Amino acid sequence: MNRFHAFLAACALAFPAVARADDPDTSWQKVQEAFASAIETGHKSTVGLEVKADFRTPPPPMNLEPGAASDPNYTKRPSTPTSGVVIDKEGDILTSFFNVDGKVKKITVIFPDGKSVEGKLLGVDESKDLALIKVDPKAHDLSPIEWAEEQPAVGAFVMALGRSPEPTSGTATRGIVSAVDRVDQMYNSIWEQSIQFDAKTNYGNSGGPVIDLHGRLVGTVAHVRLQSPWGQNSGISFCTPGWKIKEVLADLKAGKRLGKPKLPFLGVGPKEGAGTVIIGSISPGTAAEKAGLLPGDLVLQIDEIKVKDWADFTNYIKKKKPGDTVTVKVTRGEETLDIQAVLGERPNN
Repeated sequence: MNRFHAFLAACALAFPAVARADDPDTSWQKVQEAFASAIETGHKSTVGLEVKADFRTPPPPMNLEPGAASDPNYTKRPSTPTSGVVIDKEGDILTSFFNVDGKVKKITVIFPDGKSVEGKLLGVDESKDLALIKVDPKAHDLSPIEWAEEQPAVGAFVMALGRSPEPTSGTATRGIVSAVDRVDQMYNSIWEQSIQFDAKTNYGNSGGPVIDLHGRLVGTVAHVRLQSPWGQNSGISFCTPGWKIKEVLADLKAGKRLGKPKLPFLGVGPKEGAGTVIIGSISPGTAAEKAGLLPGDLVLQIDEIKVKDWADFTNYIKKKKPGDTVTVKVTRGEETLDIQAVLGERPNN
């Protein structure tokens, strides 16, 4: 079986609507029909947004990554519409915080049939890159999107939808999920768990829905940034997953403005050049110093997580909160020690 036939066989398992067939052309046609059906379903709930605002503009990246676009337009907010998704019959529309980051003067919501109505900004969550807009539910026949029941697995197909630059013409890009628990505070300012996928997105997609093969809402396109060191359309995209949206949906409906969370901090640095996870430095006054960790300690485990490299160690800490207690298992000389530390708050949060 060649690679193309193997792909078709995998698709036949992935799509209940795709019949098993001996003819590759027939099978591939069924796969395309499944994608088209999901996109058509999702587009019914996807709206265009025209936001007039005095936007807050962050500084451009200091250093572009090798091979990245140096065109200054990559860090300039375009004047084209962005996207959102209708989530209920009460007139609630999800989009990204990026689309309303500033002093908002007017929001116009444009539906697939071209009709436009005025929207009102309710609540925002900066760390999740979420905003909730309200329209009069009587102003238009709303088509709420259905929510996916489960988080997609790595390798699952997803599609990012949008309505830009022309709100009456929907857009779609397809990819697979490459990570379901991505936290990247340094480069992408992602403070909480996000889904990473490889469909290309840009400013026009921001706030639009990411859907599964049934047209159900997996999450919203998030963390499309003016200050991205790679520019846009890098082939790596993020979305705020549905379960994270539901955590704060009541707060958004209540009009709350949620800022970035306080970040946990242990206060250790790696020993450069070490092939294992060895603590090289301890910051004064931090949780690590108070707990008794020392330079030269070889980290074996944190709580129940075995540590193979420094990323294992730091990624686990990123998912905790200031005040949480962690147990760090280390080897110090001939001893193996379990050291409990109460995480502090990252300086300059």
